Amino acid sequence: MRECFAFELSVIHVNKRFVSIIVLILTVLTGAYALPFTVNIGTIQEFQKPVGSDTIREADVIDVNNWASGVEIRVSNTYFSLDAYGITRQGEIIDIVNDGEAVFADGIHQSLFGMAALSITTEVAEFTTLSVGAGPAYGLNLYEDWRPEFWLYNEDNVLYGDTATGDLSDNFSLSYRARLDISFIRFSAGISYSVSSFGPEDPYNPDWKNGKLALSFITRVL
Repeated sequence: MRECFAFELSVIHVNKRFVSIIVLILTVLTGAYALPFTVNIGTIQEFQKPVGSDTIREADVIDVNNWASGVEIRVSNTYFSLDAYGITRQGEIIDIVNDGEAVFADGIHQSLFGMAALSITTEVAEFTTLSVGAGPAYGLNLYEDWRPEFWLYNEDNVLYGDTATGDLSDNFSLSYRARLDISFIRFSAGISYSVSSFGPEDPYNPDWKNGKLALSFITRVL
């Protein structure tokens, strides 16, 4: 009876925490909406090896196979920015059968992944801004027979697909991102560092050893 009661209290606590964060985000967005904003879109290149790894070599950095490309969208004003990016990556080929067909690891032939973040932006030098934000990571895996699998927060939290056992609130965890951008006219070039947390057991503590670096080139379109 006590264990059941404790479990119910923990579920209520997680759900309240999740709702509180959503309310906070909506409050900030409502206030930011009153300010002039810009819409920006561009490309992003992310290094796929964790920055905290001790095994990264110079050859890994210049190897194009260790970089993945994608698209980034930003809606921003002077103080806030709502960012989202998606990166595509081919699955790992582990074998080739007799007829020349590729066999992929875990049956996944294509992945789309990224994160969305609500960021605070400040000017640190002329034409240079620093943005720090937090939000959910997400991804879509496509299997060899084109079956989709959508996950949120982390790859174990599958919300849609044959193995869907995820939960929107109970498995909540944050990811973080810091960006440094240099702007000129309608364009900006930047470097960013993104890191996820340890998962629902420790949803706010960043897992620094598994952070990733990315480069971006953004154009203001509105």
